[in-house]
Amino acid sequence: MFGDQPDVIAPQAARPCNPFQSNLALGGAYAGFSWYLGEDPALPEAASFGDALAELDLFVETQGRPFVVVGEGQGGALALALAIHAPARLVAVWAQAATLPSIQGWTPPRRDLSNVELALADWTCAERTAAEDFLVARGARIRMFADSRSSESARWLQSLKIANTTPTEEQRGD
Repeated sequence: MFGDQPDVIAPQAARPCNPFQSNLALGGAYAGFSWYLGEDPALPEAASFGDALAELDLFVETQGRPFVVVGEGQGGALALALAIHAPARLVAVWAQAATLPSIQGWTPPRRDLSNVELALADWTCAERTAAEDFLVARGARIRMFADSRSSESARWLQSLKIANTTPTEEQRGD
């Protein structure tokens, strides 16, 4: 679809928000969707987060071409969790106004992320520092954008080319 550029995947959260049962309920009239339960997007409830990550992982396994996954808020946290697992053909992640998820008792896999570009947009300083330390230790190439609507951020997405589409044994976790 994009020639020598990867396809862009921006999945819709599957769970309709209910103001009486959902996190992210900012008021009685809030309408929208959420990926997982929890009051803080950085601290998701483990079962619903695992379910959402498994759904996304199953979907991306069907991708025949390299791709970029994008997300905002919970979707950005989910996209970063997907990147940590480094699925085949993942070229880049755009995570806007998000943070790395933290789940009690979960240790993220130690995958090589050197073939994955990460763009972090609209993050707070504290979130950015923690994410950089974690992701750079895994070899990730990170671009920070203070404003997701800047022309520089649009150029980043347009600049992505399909490079290596065959994951290494370390990336696959073999």
